[in-house]
Amino acid sequence: MAGLAAAAGFDDAGFVVELYERQSYDSKGVNCGEAMTAVSKIPLEPTVENGFLNPLPAMEVEVYDGIDADRHRTGAGTFPAADTYITDRNVVEQSWAEQLSEKGVDIHENQSITRTDFHEFTDEYDLVVDATGQPSLSSKALGTTNEYSGYMVALNSDVEGDFTELYPNSRIILENYTGYSWAFPKTSQRANVGIGWTVSDGSVQIS
Repeated sequence: MAGLAAAAGFDDAGFVVELYERQSYDSKGVNCGEAMTAVSKIPLEPTVENGFLNPLPAMEVEVYDGIDADRHRTGAGTFPAADTYITDRNVVEQSWAEQLSEKGVDIHENQSITRTDFHEFTDEYDLVVDATGQPSLSSKALGTTNEYSGYMVALNSDVEGDFTELYPNSRIILENYTGYSWAFPKTSQRANVGIGWTVSDGSVQIS
């Protein structure tokens, strides 16, 4: 998404843009980040065909003071979610890439950029935007870092089931800054669900 956003911004500003994508947009298997906020900033109609499935009314949040069975709930609330959709991220990216291609952006798919490639790009192009995530390719190529600096791990999946009790709202549960879990229904029968936990000193704490 970050690469697409950067390409769109520079294309709108009148630059000649080339976009390199490690995977193919037609078969890209990414389903994290499917609860998208500020959707009106994405230059696509928020339709089902473009991957925008559930215009989220509200987010249900629960907060607990730990992860053990005797934990206590310390807070809860339902918060309005303006300009937010639960999406099929792959479809959103496909639609956006198609739009950019039609506007003249040169998109190179299935292109895994190496550190050598990065250095060559900095000589060839006037500007290089690194949207590879953490740790970034540029930080590796420049020798700044070679390791992921985050302390959270998350697993998620797109699942089918009965989400009628929750839909169209979504829910996230926070556990004393140690773990979190979520359910983001796309429809009443399908949702992105996941769990995250902290990793510290080689140990794993699962919420």
